[in-house]
Amino acid sequence: TETVTEDGTYDLTDNIDVTKLPEGTTVKDVTPADTIDTSKAGNYTGIVEVTYPDGTKTIVEVPVIVTDVPDNTENSPISTVETVTEDGTYDLTDNVDISKLPAGTTVEDVTPSGAIDTSKAGNYTGIVEVTYPDGTTTIIEVPVVVTDIADNTENTPKAITETVVEDGNYDLTDNIDLTTVPEGTSFKDVTPAGVINVA
Repeated sequence: TETVTEDGTYDLTDNIDVTKLPEGTTVKDVTPADTIDTSKAGNYTGIVEVTYPDGTKTIVEVPVIVTDVPDNTENSPISTVETVTEDGTYDLTDNVDISKLPAGTTVEDVTPSGAIDTSKAGNYTGIVEVTYPDGTTTIIEVPVVVTDIADNTENTPKAITETVVEDGNYDLTDNIDLTTVPEGTSFKDVTPAGVINVA
């Protein structure tokens, strides 16, 4: 019996023990083309021709077993980078191109909770599990980039009314509710001269 893995190569001529045959005996594989499909696991029958020194010949059938290669060893899926803005949502299951994998392959996000913090810009690593039709699985890391949103687009400062007596002085820089802006924000009064008349 000849055993070969899917997509492997085989040699049927060494399946005949010529040491027990007359010296000078030769073996030739005469299996018709396409009889043995190594792309599909299964049982096949090969044919060899044994030629003896006197010119006589014998045809011998050789059982051939093509064994299945697990999907997770014959496929190497590649992930692409997932980019998400701060506080945004993401989907890692579409970061693996399953069009190049066996039909019926599924992808599931198995990233541990808290591993990706979308509230903070930075680089993270997600994890997806690829499950093949034969039940085997592969774990793949997915790079995740959380991009920063400019503070002036994600914050809406709230102004506090400034009350000033006639002919008095005012300072507008302390009229922003600090709970509505990030720590470290600075303020500058850019009111054009003459717009506010306290006289």
